[in-house]
Amino acid sequence: MPGFTQIPNDVFDDPLWTSEKFTKAQAYADLYRLAQFKPGVVVKRGQIIELNPGQIGWSQAELAKRWKRSVGWVSRLLIYLEKRQYIALQKSNVSSTITLLDWIKNDTANDIANGMQTESKRYTNNIVNTLNTVNIEKKESGSLSIKIWKRVYERFGYREDQFNGFTGYISDAIKIHGYTDVDKAVGKFLNDPSNDIKSINYFFEKGINKYLGDGDVGKYSNLFDNVEKRSRHGKLFD
Repeated sequence: MPGFTQIPNDVFDDPLWTSEKFTKAQAYADLYRLAQFKPGVVVKRGQIIELNPGQIGWSQAELAKRWKRSVGWVSRLLIYLEKRQYIALQKSNVSSTITLLDWIKNDTANDIANGMQTESKRYTNNIVNTLNTVNIEKKESGSLSIKIWKRVYERFGYREDQFNGFTGYISDAIKIHGYTDVDKAVGKFLNDPSNDIKSINYFFEKGINKYLGDGDVGKYSNLFDNVEKRSRHGKLFD
């Protein structure tokens, strides 16, 4: 059921919450407490790592200490959560970033955290917030874009953890064509031995047209004319 449950951060910060070894379900819930609610940065080994809402910059060793578990236990849990498509793991030589794929932007919670909650924004716990209902196929196409990325990254010569900067193109395609059509088009593309498209950016902007619907190449040729272009790193440019 769409919506959210409001739980004060004090619950997670209370000594009772961390008094014993965490269960798997408790650890998964704790990731939502540790996630960024607004853009931020962490510094690891002298390098600045940018984090977006719904991302966690804690290392597995830090999580193991908080959860009173071994690093191996934490690693196995994260692998399980990734296989279930609850999270995405992005690893580098200095750190790892966890992205919650079911993260929902909750303006009410953010306003509370910023001390800006107004009387008109007070909602009862455990209710569906109809003023901030999130369409599953939108959610900034976050989790759906990751699902598509996992199908195509090898075809374009990337690693699974290199999705930053590319999911924007996938998200734009999903917003225009819908997730189902994009997913089907990707399947046709991957099974087409004659395809010679080398650029993931080009494929989701133009090349995908060939594989949409019944293969009418010209049918969607003008749909991207008004879509803002993105750079390789996901930034917009004219």
